[in-house]
Amino acid sequence: MAELFLRQGLPARAVAIYRKRVREHPEDEVAARRLAELETQNAGQSGGAMGFREPLQRIVDTTPGAIASTLMGFDGIAIDTYQVGESELDVATLLIEYAGAVQQLRRTADTMPQVGKVAQVEIQAHNLVAMMRPVTDEIFLGVVLRADAMTGKARYLMRLAVPHFVKELS
Repeated sequence: MAELFLRQGLPARAVAIYRKRVREHPEDEVAARRLAELETQNAGQSGGAMGFREPLQRIVDTTPGAIASTLMGFDGIAIDTYQVGESELDVATLLIEYAGAVQQLRRTADTMPQVGKVAQVEIQAHNLVAMMRPVTDEIFLGVVLRADAMTGKARYLMRLAVPHFVKELS
């Protein structure tokens, strides 16, 4: 699958798949070598490694009550994630499920052009808040926070991070 993304000109998606493979199967030397190869190629082309981690970490580390942030495809493949502390919460699964709702909202907005595109979706549950902001048509930025977190700050930092991600993904 990763090689297919590469052929389609989506190196960030390919790297995400290889990172997941290496994380889940550290014994897979072929995947580890290919991941290192792709990261080296990208560093040479863009002047540095893919810059996803720093803005993801900044959102979480500077927002009181933030648990995790992730850059993820609407297909459920996480490109990169930053999470603090040990949590029983499966952030990836939560955001995959919520991304389905965001996709439905986006489809509805597409049928009603007078409404405009979905800029951000926030889902508040009893114990947490999940925010999702589209970065491209295929990728979104997700942030998960405790219910008592400073959501306004997270919203602001997400808005600032999106142009960086767009640049890194192009």
